[in-house]
Amino acid sequence: MKICKDCKKEKQDLDFYPTQGDCKDCFCEKVRKNRAMRKKQYQEYDKNRQRNNYKRIFAHRYSGMLARIEGRSTRKYKVENRAICTRAEFYKWCEQNIEVFKKIHQTWEKSNWDNKYSPSIDRIDNSKGYTINNIRWLSKTDNCKKYDS
Repeated sequence: MKICKDCKKEKQDLDFYPTQGDCKDCFCEKVRKNRAMRKKQYQEYDKNRQRNNYKRIFAHRYSGMLARIEGRSTRKYKVENRAICTRAEFYKWCEQNIEVFKKIHQTWEKSNWDNKYSPSIDRIDNSKGYTINNIRWLSKTDNCKKYDS
């Protein structure tokens, strides 16, 4: 019989791991809490890493544009089979329009990452595809308002 250093209960020797002073129940509880804490920390780290990495955001926006053009998006858009710029052209355009993007990104950050303020790509003329001369940065809210009116 041993006494657990955590719960102070007397238990059988089989209820303890050989190298631990606390019982298996207490030890497993500590492991569960530690894993949950680390998972939460990683999720926060991962979210912030994605939100603050402009290249990740640009890649995500391009993937969304491409999915809409190819008809793979979950929602159907009236942009299927239209023209789209190449990935390289899009990244170059992003670099040229970085100040507009940064302004929208700062507003998004100040809103505590509220999705409605996230940067989105708007097609100026909706009858055309995602070509360099037909896209601009807008917040998601402003982009949605465009269709409400």
